[in-house]
Amino acid sequence: MEAIRAMYREAARLTRETGEMHVVEHIVPLAGKLVCGLHWHMNMQVMHWKPNATKGWGFWPDMPFEQLELL
Repeated sequence: MEAIRAMYREAARLTRETGEMHVVEHIVPLAGKLVCGLHWHMNMQVMHWKPNATKGWGFWPDMPFEQLELL
């Protein structure tokens, strides 16, 4: 839990320092169309809000091409 709290602190720090909102997001979505990720620090990252908002919940990095076709 401390690793997750640290990520939220980092997102808040970046938001303060840059004036741009940063969020903690799940790399593999918690409720994706094909797979569900976990709410743990190795499935989370701090990023700017805009790429996160445009990513959607049906995609994750290195998603196999075969699964993209199913969407």
